[in-house]
Amino acid sequence: SPIVTIVVQLSGEFGNNMLQIADGYYKKWTLEDEYGIGADIWLMHQDNPKWTKGKTNIKQCFPFTRDMDFAKGNNNKSISKRAIKKNGMKDMEGVVKRMKSKSVRSGTASKVSVPFLYSGSMMTLSPHFDRYYDKIRNLFRFDLNNLHCCDKKPYPDETVFHFRNFEEELSKNYASKGFQELGPVQASRELFGHLSPGSRVAIIGRHPYRANTKRYADILRSRGLEVRLVSQSATQDFCFMLEAEQEIVGTSKSTFFILAAQLTKSKKVHSYYASPDKSKREKKFENKKRGFHHPDLKKRFHFSVHDLDYSLDPVNKH
Repeated sequence: SPIVTIVVQLSGEFGNNMLQIADGYYKKWTLEDEYGIGADIWLMHQDNPKWTKGKTNIKQCFPFTRDMDFAKGNNNKSISKRAIKKNGMKDMEGVVKRMKSKSVRSGTASKVSVPFLYSGSMMTLSPHFDRYYDKIRNLFRFDLNNLHCCDKKPYPDETVFHFRNFEEELSKNYASKGFQELGPVQASRELFGHLSPGSRVAIIGRHPYRANTKRYADILRSRGLEVRLVSQSATQDFCFMLEAEQEIVGTSKSTFFILAAQLTKSKKVHSYYASPDKSKREKKFENKKRGFHHPDLKKRFHFSVHDLDYSLDPVNKH
């Protein structure tokens, strides 16, 4: 039977890339399981040269990717911008209809199918993820014995807080783009209010020793919590979350955190969303309310939606 080529357009960095690859596998498995249609995945890197660092980290830490060609789509003339516009389809159902009508050229090891499925979307923590949760966790095994990928480890009773620090990276644009994170006072109350004095918290993320990161540590310490700032590479931070046993906490806007949330062994995963916009909060809440069906997801995952309280953390307002 004909083979559909799934061209996975990569963008962003480590987290984005892996969630885009995961979404490619979701589409591949759906085509095979629901429609009996074979599918191959071709990767296509972005133009930004930072893709090379992302590829290096991914190949070192995810063994199943080591034989994957991250430039296969880029080096094939049949996937030019013109060809993508003419033959690339983003709708999986549309590709299935074309396959059933037999108006398709099967893909091979060196040629894409016509049409081909062109995908740049990411697998997120949504209900459709349930079906392939076990397969994703099995495929996306992390190399825990590689020192490039793993270094420091969390204590068994330690809550791990991934502070993405969009403010530091995006400056004043982070708020207008919807990348707000809870400030230290509000986070202390609403994300970590359940922790009693003496509880351990590790803060990881970009720029661990910048002033805005230290504010979180200071506020949590003022409640009697034992807090440490962990400084290491991004891949080692990722491993740190995978190895957590108690709880990991982070914003749903971080693909890095969302990927770790899918693969961690932690007893609890707390993903939160914060916005001063009521309509955005309501929409996010409705999406999360649909929930999961997989027993492991239902047991471990917790979502929360928060109204940013600038009276508590005025420094967050821009």
